[in-house]
Amino acid sequence: MTASELKIIITTLLFVLSISFGIWLSRLGRPLNSVVFTFHKIISVSLIVFIVLTIYGLRGKTELRIQESTSVIITGLFVLVTFVSGALLSFEKLHSRTLRISHKVCSFVSAVSTFVSIYLLAVIE
Repeated sequence: MTASELKIIITTLLFVLSISFGIWLSRLGRPLNSVVFTFHKIISVSLIVFIVLTIYGLRGKTELRIQESTSVIITGLFVLVTFVSGALLSFEKLHSRTLRISHKVCSFVSAVSTFVSIYLLAVIE
């Protein structure tokens, strides 16, 4: 197993854990359970670090084509929006149905976009 394959497996595992803790957190209701919320935040930040490391590692020394560049940029934007919407959801005054839906949709799109980016980068490797 190569380092890139291990990073992809860890990224996948962190996505599953992050989404699982997020679902668990949302089902516990308000006020947020601080232990579950802390684990969700730690896993989510770890996920972002692993996404960056995985994409950077797969990028290698080759020039990215427009497809890979676009996919990586889209992934970055959706990960950022997911992170910001999650942070906003933690504030009681900013908690809204629209923000919850946005966070859920962006989480899904971030996951799909990340794996598309990883796939495209793995193909050119």
